[in-house]
Amino acid sequence: MNAEIQDITTFNPFSGPKIDRIIRTTRAQSELLIDCMLGGDDANRAYNISYSLKLTGVLNQAALQRALLALIQRHESLRASFSEDGRYMIIFQDRPIVMAFQDLSNLSDIDKAASKTNFIKADASHCFNVIQGPLLKVSLLQLDAEEQVLVLTCHHTICDGLSVDTVLKELGILYGAYAQNQEPTLPEALKYSVFAEKENRFTQTEAYKKELMYWEHMYKNKVPKVALPIDYVRPTLRTYNNEKCYYKLNKTRFEALKQTGIKNGCSIVTSFLAAFEIFLHQQTGQNDLVIGLSTSRHAHHSMMGMIGHCVNLLPLRSTIDTSLTFETYLKHRKTQVFDAYENQSISFGHLLQTIGIPRDPSRIPLVPVMMNIEFGNAPENAFSFYGLSHELIHNPKPYGTFEIEVQAFMSKEGPYLRLHYNTTLFKEATITRMMDAFEALLEALVADPNKSISEIISADYLDSYQKLNATEVDYPSQPLHELLRTQAEQSPD
Repeated sequence: MNAEIQDITTFNPFSGPKIDRIIRTTRAQSELLIDCMLGGDDANRAYNISYSLKLTGVLNQAALQRALLALIQRHESLRASFSEDGRYMIIFQDRPIVMAFQDLSNLSDIDKAASKTNFIKADASHCFNVIQGPLLKVSLLQLDAEEQVLVLTCHHTICDGLSVDTVLKELGILYGAYAQNQEPTLPEALKYSVFAEKENRFTQTEAYKKELMYWEHMYKNKVPKVALPIDYVRPTLRTYNNEKCYYKLNKTRFEALKQTGIKNGCSIVTSFLAAFEIFLHQQTGQNDLVIGLSTSRHAHHSMMGMIGHCVNLLPLRSTIDTSLTFETYLKHRKTQVFDAYENQSISFGHLLQTIGIPRDPSRIPLVPVMMNIEFGNAPENAFSFYGLSHELIHNPKPYGTFEIEVQAFMSKEGPYLRLHYNTTLFKEATITRMMDAFEALLEALVADPNKSISEIISADYLDSYQKLNATEVDYPSQPLHELLRTQAEQSPD
C-alpha cells in the first residue's frame, strides 16, 4: 500500500520531452492530418516515405547513431508531432531516436533475404501516431560483416522528397566526420517554424487571393472527372491498397523528347507532362483532363536544404485539341504550366473547398493520376558515406493515395518510371501494357512532332484492352460434381 502511495505522490503529469515551441501547421500539413484521421490507418500509412540504404564496407555503428542524433537535433521537423485537432505542430527540444538493430548475419541466404524483405515491408507499412510521435523510424539490418541496410521511414507530414535528399546528404557528412573523430562542418539548419510562418502569413495576403482566383477561374464552369479503364469493379468506398512496379524508358526516345521540348522552349517537365496528357486522352477518350503535378515550396521561400513538408499539388487542367500538332500543343502547355507554377501557393484541400466539388466516397477528388517528374541527377550521386559504397532503394509502398502515381526519375541506368497503382482497381500487367502504349506513343510523337495529334494517336491499345476485358463465358450446363470430376480427370496430380 505504501509503495502504491509513493508511486502516486511521485507521479509527474508533465514529465516527458520538453517542448521547444508550438507552431501553427500549414494548410497542406493540416489537410494530410485530416485525411489520416478520416481515412483511418490505411490512409495514415499511405503517407509514409520509406527508403533503404544498402551500405557495403565496415560500418561504424556508433558513428552512425551519433550522426542520426545530430541530424534530429539540427532539424525541427524530425523532433515534432501534432495536436489532436491537427492545427498545431509541437516541436520538442530533444527527441532522440534509438536506431533499432537486427542481426541477420547468421541466417542462410534464403532466410536472410526473406527476413530482410519482410522487415522492410513491415517498416514501410508502419502506422505512425501523429499525435504522440516520433514520426521518424530508423533501423539497421546487419546482413554480414561488410553488408548492412539502413531503413529510413518517416511520415509525409514532416518530410518530402527534397527533404529525404537533405537527410541522406547530411547524414553522410555527419557520419564521415564522426567516423574520423572530427567535428562536422555544416551550415546552420533552416527552421521549419520559419517556413510555416511564411506560408501561413502569405494566406492572408491579396497575392494569395489572386492565386486562388486563378484556380477558381480554371474550374468555374465544369470539373472534369478522369475515368481510367480499370480491371475490377470500383468499390463503393475508396481504398488505399497499393503496389509499385518499374518501367525503364528508352534512352534514345527520351532524349528525342527532351530535344523536341528544347526546340520549342520547353523544359523536360513540361514536355513529359504534355506527352503523358496526350497518352491519357488516348486511354480515356476524354479531351478535358486533370493531372496532379507535385511542386516544392522550398525554393519559393529560399529555404533549400530544409527538412519538412513543403509540397503542394497542382491540379493541371488540359484540353486536348487533336487537330493541333504535338509541337503546337507543347507551346500552349509551356505557357499554361508556367502560369500554374506562378500560382502554386494554394493547397489542394483549400482549392477543393473553394470550387465545391461533390465528393464521391469511391474516388479521390479531381486528381486520380499524380505525377512527380525529377529527371535530374540520380539522387544516390548527391551524397556519400565515408569508407562505404552505397545503393539507395525506394521501399515498397503497400498503401497509396492515388489511383496511379507516376514518379519519373533518372537512375544510373537512365530514365525510369516508378509506378504506384491501386491494386483494387488495376492489375500489374495492365499497368505494364499501359506503359508499353505510352512508350509507343512517345516514339510516334518525337518521330514527327509536326503531325496532328489525331494522326499520331492509334486506337490499337483501347481495342486490345476491350478485347482483354471481354471475359463473358457461357454458364456451364453440367452440375458441379461432374465439373469437379472432369477437372480431376484433366489434372489428377
